[in-house]
Amino acid sequence: MPCQFDLREVHAFQSRVATDEELKLSDTLRYYMKDTDAAKDLLYRRMRCLANYEAANKNLERCRGRNKDIPRVLNLLVFFIGLDYLTFCQDRLNYWCGILAVT
Repeated sequence: MPCQFDLREVHAFQSRVATDEELKLSDTLRYYMKDTDAAKDLLYRRMRCLANYEAANKNLERCRGRNKDIPRVLNLLVFFIGLDYLTFCQDRLNYWCGILAVT
């Protein structure tokens, strides 16, 4: 029984399948790269907030030991706690705006 397919047709079909697979893999890679970059940015912001929070706590303990300037340090501590919450809210808002802009 002779072969009904021409080798050129088979080669063209194989190249289309390979191109589709490469596109799927590149899209998946691009998605994970963006996701990883976003996670690194979030981790950096959280680490900076944590460092600022710990520095404010250290200053508070130092001021309590000396019994001076406690209200200013308490205000800084409250500010850093609020800053972390504000950053979280802004990230969530940007996330949802991005989803709504795509659809």
